[in-house]
Amino acid sequence: SDNDESDRMGDIKDIMPLNGAKAPSLIEALTKLGYKYATDEGKMWTPTSDAQKVFDKREGTEPTQSEAAMSWSPLPWYQPRNKKEIFVWSGKFDHGGHGSHLPAIKTRGIINCSAKNLVELIVDSNRVKEYNGFALGRTDEFYFQEGLETDLSDSSLGIAGDAKLIRSLSKPPLIRKPLEFYNIMHARKLSKENGEMINGYVCTTRSVWEKEEYAVAFAAGGKSDIPTNTSRSELLLGVNIMRDLDGELEGWCELTTLSHMNSPGVPLSLAKRIGLSAAVNNIKSLQSIWE
Repeated sequence: SDNDESDRMGDIKDIMPLNGAKAPSLIEALTKLGYKYATDEGKMWTPTSDAQKVFDKREGTEPTQSEAAMSWSPLPWYQPRNKKEIFVWSGKFDHGGHGSHLPAIKTRGIINCSAKNLVELIVDSNRVKEYNGFALGRTDEFYFQEGLETDLSDSSLGIAGDAKLIRSLSKPPLIRKPLEFYNIMHARKLSKENGEMINGYVCTTRSVWEKEEYAVAFAAGGKSDIPTNTSRSELLLGVNIMRDLDGELEGWCELTTLSHMNSPGVPLSLAKRIGLSAAVNNIKSLQSIWE
């Protein structure tokens, strides 16, 4: 319908190039946006019934030392207290832009490693198959800046951390052609100077397009017009926030993930169900590495 077409297009007219002077500010703006939504504990997100049961049981109980450290947050911060507790929320973005009508998934679990060890794993394209059973591979195609620990004061770009373009292939079950993603990835240490009160790291990804006409074609009809034997999907926003824990869970980290996908041809109800399941399995796969 015309309304569906309008929804799909969103603000696609606001295409921004990553090959100019504005690239660093766009990269950092994306990461700040990802951090904002992934740490939002408000009405945007609706917990699953299993998560809500845990939250209800905790009402009125004393927070853990690590949860109490989140006192800067205006709302309760629900931290899993053991590896079996994996919290999942679903929600939609209110910005009205491209893809805002599609469901987003937020997940939170704890992993027996430091935040630094976890972010190093996620950023390393050679290790993606260790935790993603559907992955066929991922390659780093271009570096804006290399080095996870790059400080803002040492950057010629004017941003902290590691920023690159990555291309990945995966083959989930029941999918005829491999799924291809072409993303920008930015990972850096969280900074209190930016108002980020979490002790840890953030890694943000979003799909980019080789040519403007590919993005326009994909938005208009769900096909990118890219000559390839794969099926191009669009990651509207992917976020990983790794927070070092203390107290009884010292040496562990908490992982909060956000995934907002555009997979044309997949009904919204099915996309949400697949997204919820994949988000939980992602946390479990990462947990298994440090068992």
